[in-house]
Amino acid sequence: MNIQLALLRQDNPVIEKVWVLSFEMSVYLVKISVDGKHGLVYDNHGKAMKFTSLGQIRDVFADFVIVQAELVHQSAYGEMIGAAEEPDNTMRLPIRLGQNL
Repeated sequence: MNIQLALLRQDNPVIEKVWVLSFEMSVYLVKISVDGKHGLVYDNHGKAMKFTSLGQIRDVFADFVIVQAELVHQSAYGEMIGAAEEPDNTMRLPIRLGQNL
């Protein structure tokens, strides 16, 4: 599901959860949950919004009510050095975004 930021601002719903997906080279995508539906945040042109810092994301989501938010990062380090496969190397860190309940 695609969630357009402009429509999100119009509706101003309570955002149940925000996942800030961290990638290499300081690229972040934002996935949210509203009314039990999950999706990436898109711009007005139908492209997934790319952010370059957590500060930029905080600015964009400052006026939203957000119940829970976390930064999610998967490291490819083990794979790069030839280590045995790990079941899940995802790191999840709670963060503050928007106006918390």
